[in-house]
Amino acid sequence: MNDIGILPEFQGTAIHDSLSAYFTYGQCRHGLCNAHHLRELIFIKELYDQSRIDEMIKCLLKMKHKTEKAREVSQRQLSKRQIKYFERRYQSIIEIGTIFSGSPLIPVHG
Repeated sequence: MNDIGILPEFQGTAIHDSLSAYFTYGQCRHGLCNAHHLRELIFIKELYDQSRIDEMIKCLLKMKHKTEKAREVSQRQLSKRQIKYFERRYQSIIEIGTIFSGSPLIPVHG
């Protein structure tokens, strides 16, 4: 990553797959890629027969859909109300998944 010289100088928001090496670049903000989250959720669902993961998959896809709709009407982001709704929904799914499985639904890689 250093050899191509982009990340050492980058100061925006780096969206990535949570590879731990990305987090060594402290001069920028980090965001995790939901396409990677979806792939991991589908993998876990198929490997471990975790049908409860469907709720998180639906939530992420609904967020994507609503964001795309907002952009179609030239909004830069979702409304504060929509953001709060998705934050609560996401957190609820995580909490329910933790209660039933003893661990969070979304795996953390590093």
